[in-house]
Amino acid sequence: MGLRANLLNVVLKDLPNANSVLGEPSARWDELLGGRTGPNSWGRYGRGAGTTCLIVANGWAIDAGFPDDMVITTPTPSGGGVPVITAQINGAKTRGWLHTPVQGELPNLRPGDIYNINHVNASGNDGLHEGVVLSATLSPDGQMLTVETADGGQKDAQGREAATRQVRTFMVGHAGHAVEVNSKFGNGWLERYFAVGGDTPDDVLDAPKAVSSIGTGGAPVRAPGGGAPVSTTPHTAIPLWPALLVSAGAGIFIYGLVRVSMSDKRKY
Repeated sequence: MGLRANLLNVVLKDLPNANSVLGEPSARWDELLGGRTGPNSWGRYGRGAGTTCLIVANGWAIDAGFPDDMVITTPTPSGGGVPVITAQINGAKTRGWLHTPVQGELPNLRPGDIYNINHVNASGNDGLHEGVVLSATLSPDGQMLTVETADGGQKDAQGREAATRQVRTFMVGHAGHAVEVNSKFGNGWLERYFAVGGDTPDDVLDAPKAVSSIGTGGAPVRAPGGGAPVSTTPHTAIPLWPALLVSAGAGIFIYGLVRVSMSDKRKY
């Protein structure tokens, strides 16, 4: 099994359905953040550091067996957002996994890919958020993707940092950004995404492939864990590969790439 399948399996164990919430108090939450070291600190995260989404994604990537140069395993109590994103970008670039948006095209997002979106936060600065793609559905006109994602940096019912599943709309951009992204939390744009494991369909797909009616506008295919379907309708710019059939068993916000926000905790 390849990295993309591994990452999906890890995420779906933590967030098995659309209503799942993973957060405090939880031994698994503590594990993803590098182990609790105090009431407000973990090995790779300090409360209020504003980087939970990236720390959670890093924890999932460690469990999925990502290459050593693409994960941070050492303690970073201030939040660790900058070293994590730097390692991801450099490692993905070296392997040809790093993709940036192309004007007039939607990204070829597949389940198990990691995405980064950007937005202007309350302070007027760019804020970066990261999550894992669970499914992507292409609209009939080819201008929009409905993407279900798994994201740290969200909130639980008590307002504490948590990981949940979200639905986001990716659209061909018109305002200086190649791909715009909307969700119930706000609007932004796609900054980059990591095609985990590479770009070919069989680099991770050892599970049966649920492909139907390719070339004739086939019906959508259900994503793992009961999520939104993945379109099998062909499109020249973004051939979407179906979701893996895996078991669904039992923010970060950094400004640019050089400093971590200590105040902006808005969900996105």
